[in-house]
Amino acid sequence: MSNAWIRGRRCGVDNCRSKYYRTIDGQRVCQFGHVNESHIEINDEEDDMTSVTVTRRLTSQLSKKSSQGMRKRESRFAHLKLYGDKGRDMAFKTLQYLLKEQTRFLIETKGLPDVLEPVVKRLWVGYLNNVAYQTRGYFSDRESLVSDSQTEESDASVGSSSGSSAFRTKWRVDVIVDLVAILYVACRKLSLPVYLNDFIKWIMLRELPFLKGSFVIPKKLYNRLGGIFLTMVNCRSPPSNRKLCKSVTIVLKANEIEGLSLNYHPFLWSSVTALFLPSTIYLATKKYIAMQGVGTEFLTGITEYRSRFPELNVLCSLIVVTKLYFLQGHYGFPAKIQKMEDWLSLVQESDDSQAETERGLYRQLYDIDNEENEGGILQWNDDMTNRYLDWFTEKVVKTQLPHQDDLTPINRRLMTIFELPQDSEQESEPLIESIKMGYAQMAMSQVDVTVGKSMKLSDLYKVEDVLIEHIMVHHSFERNRILTCLHRLENTMFSSYYRQ
Repeated sequence: MSNAWIRGRRCGVDNCRSKYYRTIDGQRVCQFGHVNESHIEINDEEDDMTSVTVTRRLTSQLSKKSSQGMRKRESRFAHLKLYGDKGRDMAFKTLQYLLKEQTRFLIETKGLPDVLEPVVKRLWVGYLNNVAYQTRGYFSDRESLVSDSQTEESDASVGSSSGSSAFRTKWRVDVIVDLVAILYVACRKLSLPVYLNDFIKWIMLRELPFLKGSFVIPKKLYNRLGGIFLTMVNCRSPPSNRKLCKSVTIVLKANEIEGLSLNYHPFLWSSVTALFLPSTIYLATKKYIAMQGVGTEFLTGITEYRSRFPELNVLCSLIVVTKLYFLQGHYGFPAKIQKMEDWLSLVQESDDSQAETERGLYRQLYDIDNEENEGGILQWNDDMTNRYLDWFTEKVVKTQLPHQDDLTPINRRLMTIFELPQDSEQESEPLIESIKMGYAQMAMSQVDVTVGKSMKLSDLYKVEDVLIEHIMVHHSFERNRILTCLHRLENTMFSSYYRQ
C-alpha cells in the first residue's frame, strides 16, 4: 500500500475531478475512494512511478454522435422521399434533367446542330401531356392500383400470384428508354444522319448518359425518389432494338406525328460501304425501294414496329438487291461482278476482326447478351463471363500503348485524371483505311459471269446468312424480325413479277 498521494490524471469515475490517488492492493484509488479498474500497475515497486505503465479505456462520444447523426440524416432523407403523385412528378422532373444531359451530349460531343434542343423540348412536352399523365401505367396511386388489381383478380378468378403480376404490369419502369426514342424522333424530324444503331452503340460504350442515371442526376433530386421511381432512372442494361422501336412508336403517337419518313440515303450508303459492296448496289437498292413501294414512313401501329420499321425495311431491301447482284449473269445477261467467295471471306473477317476496341466491345457484349439471356450482364453464367474476360485480356490489356508501362504509378494516375483530348480525324483513319483496303481487294477479285452458268442455291444462302449476321451485330435487329421482313419483301416482289 502506498501512503503518499500521487498527482496524475483526473479520476473520471462518476465525473470525479480528483487528480490525486494512491495504490491499494494493486488498484488505483482516488482521494474520494473511487477505484478505476482500467489502471494497471506492472512494476512490483509501488512507489517507483517511472516504471509504471498506465492505460485508460476511453469511451469516445464522437463515434456515438456521428452514428446518431448519420441515422438522423437517413431518417431525414427517408422523410423527404416522395411517393404517389408527387413522387411521379419528381420522377419525370429527374428524367427531364437526364434528357437535357443527353441532348447536350449530342450537341457538344457529336456535333449535332443546336436546333435539336427546341425540337426535343416540344417532343418532351407532347410526351408528358399525352402519355405520362394520361396512361394508367404511369399513375402512381398505389392504393388505386392495388384495388384495381384485386378487382381484376376477382373477375378473372385467378390466384394471388397472378394478381401481384397484374399489379406489376401496370408500371412501365423502362420509361428511360422513351428518352432515347425522343432523341431519335428529333433526329428524324431534322433529317440528321443518326440512327438506332448509333444510339445503342453510344449507350453500350457508356458515352450517352443512360446506364446508372444516378451518377448524372443531382443528389437533391435523386434523394427524393422513392420506391419504384428509383428503378426508372437506374437502367442496368442497354435497351434492345425491339424496345427502342416500341418506344419510338409511343413517342410518335403521343405527339400525333404522322407521315414522318426516314432519310435513308446516308443510312443505306453507310451500310453498303460497311459491306464493301459496289455503288451500283446502292443505286439499285434506291430504285428497288421506289419501284416496290417499300415503306420508309414510321407507322404508329402497336404491332407494326416489329417487322415494318423503316430501317429494317431498308436493310432487308439491301439483302434482296445483293442476292440479285450475285445472281445477275447466271440467269440474265453477261456481267462483271465481284467474286462471291472473296467477298464472303472479306465481310466475315471484317465482322470478326477486333482491331478496333470500341467495335470489339460492342460486338462481344451483343453476342453474349443475345444468347437467350434476358437478365442482362448480371445473369451471365461462368462461360459468358470467361468469354468476355478472355477477349478483354487479349484485345485490351495486351494492346496497351508501350509508353504507358514506362510511366511511374504517379504519372500514370495523373494521365488518367487529366486525359488528353483525342483527335477525331485520327480516330476515323483506321475505319477509312479498312474500307479502302477492302474495296481495293474487291476491285482485284472481279470475275466475268456468262449466261447459262448455274449458281448453287447453297451459295445464295451463304450470302443471305452473312448479310443477316452483319445486320444482327451492327444494327441489333433480331434474326426472326429480319427473316419476317425479308420474306415479306421477297413475296411481294415475286408476286408482282408473276402478275406481270
